[in-house]
Amino acid sequence: MKYETIAPSQAIIAQQPSNVFNGLAAGSYTFKVTDANGCFDTKVITIDAAVKIAISGNKNNDVKCKGDSTGNGTFTISNVATAGDYTFALTAGTLGTGTLTKSATDANVLVLKNVAKGTYTVEVTSNSTGCKSTATIIIDEPVLGLSLTATASNITCSKFTSTITASPVGGTPTYKYAVVKQGALDPALTDYDANATLSVNTASGVDVNWVVFVMDANGCTAKIPVSIAKDPTPSVTAVVNNQCTGSGNSFTITATGTGGTGTLTYGINGVNGAFSTTKVFNVGPGTYTVWVKD
Repeated sequence: MKYETIAPSQAIIAQQPSNVFNGLAAGSYTFKVTDANGCFDTKVITIDAAVKIAISGNKNNDVKCKGDSTGNGTFTISNVATAGDYTFALTAGTLGTGTLTKSATDANVLVLKNVAKGTYTVEVTSNSTGCKSTATIIIDEPVLGLSLTATASNITCSKFTSTITASPVGGTPTYKYAVVKQGALDPALTDYDANATLSVNTASGVDVNWVVFVMDANGCTAKIPVSIAKDPTPSVTAVVNNQCTGSGNSFTITATGTGGTGTLTYGINGVNGAFSTTKVFNVGPGTYTVWVKD
């Protein structure tokens, strides 16, 4: 028996002893078989074009906090005879602690989960046709990681409330803020507020170490310790210049103040009495207490 193709003209294969024809493209072919007596038969056979497997990628979300692994996406496979009838391989990108698995609910979906910033390319191969296809998902992250600076106003001998001003950098706006005493638990979500100006009570100057937190729109957080300074308390010394020579109301007390903040004022009539920048007091005999106020 001899076998051949007689149509179409551009695909004629001469007589051969084998009944196997390799490398045929899709189309209709007329096959002819001839026996030793010259008897023959013909038959038209149509070879359908293989439907190439296809894959598409869809990013669900980028990395939320710079440096983390929270990127997610899905690859959807189509043109397979039976759901899940393919193999897959990651040909670009590194999973790290992330995963690439078939969906538990749809065998034609691959789930890319908890990956870092990067380019992820998946190649799928049809088990029935051997055809291949690729798709890529690009996972991004914030350009700058979230951080912050904070400044605190000084407390004084009479004012023990400090105002802390927080300034965030990086992350994803908008921001919320919280503050706790150093050593305390981190703030709960309900403790955060949109006001970047935070007021803290130092309990008469005892609690001066605090931690300021910022949270961005993606839930990323950063913190920084803040120490609250106390303005120096003024002090005063006083001498009677003419203790031995004075008489009547001619005794002279000269006060000298140090420390404090700003202009120092002096008085000899108690803390609620009159104060002035004058350092010299003319007094009569007696015992006096000199006060200084900044």
